[in-house]
Amino acid sequence: MEISKDEFVKNILKAQAKRRRRREQEYKATVIESMNRCRKKSGKRHIRLEGQR
Repeated sequence: MEISKDEFVKNILKAQAKRRRRREQEYKATVIESMNRCRKKSGKRHIRLEGQR
């Protein structure tokens, strides 16, 4: 199965973009999750900075 170099590069870029998107989504999810956790802990004072747990 012979594919041209252009197609090969395109496929790699597509795969990288997909992976990057997934990683960004996971990152956002973890950030939101940690923010929610901090909010629950600190009650009325809302989000505390990460280092001050």
